[in-house]
Amino acid sequence: MKHFWNPFRFLMLALVLCCQTGATELSVMSYNIRLNVKSDGDNQWSNRKAFWISQVGFHHPDFIGVQEARPDQIRDIQAGLKEYDFIGVGRDDGADAGEYSAVFFDAARWEVLESSTFWLSETPEIPSKSWDAAYPRICTYGKFESIETGEVIWVFNTHLDHVGKSHGWKG
Repeated sequence: MKHFWNPFRFLMLALVLCCQTGATELSVMSYNIRLNVKSDGDNQWSNRKAFWISQVGFHHPDFIGVQEARPDQIRDIQAGLKEYDFIGVGRDDGADAGEYSAVFFDAARWEVLESSTFWLSETPEIPSKSWDAAYPRICTYGKFESIETGEVIWVFNTHLDHVGKSHGWKG
């Protein structure tokens, strides 16, 4: 009998657990920033990035989850939001190739204790896609400690497939 790991049920549980905090107030934003392609015309990243960075800077959340961020966009965000650091890798090679589901965090308020990325597939430890996904999909997560209070939380960020109908489990 083949063991089947169900990342989606794990994510649902993890999202519930990570949101139960004590005294630390959190501000979190999530954006599908759309990859950088010239075919977007007036909506291409070069025309959107300054406004996007200014909006994030205005709200100054503790954590920002981005989806579809290409390496050049990650670098633009780093340059525009200097008080933030990030965790995450590109989905194509587990390093810098392909889209990220990165987690940016306010480095003055939070310290990374551990972080990793897994693929939403039957082989979560290697760059891959499974089931009927159109593209490889990943989940980046980190364990963070509040510099002010010492409170520890987990933060997860993913980008689910837009095409697939099955999710690899029955239920």
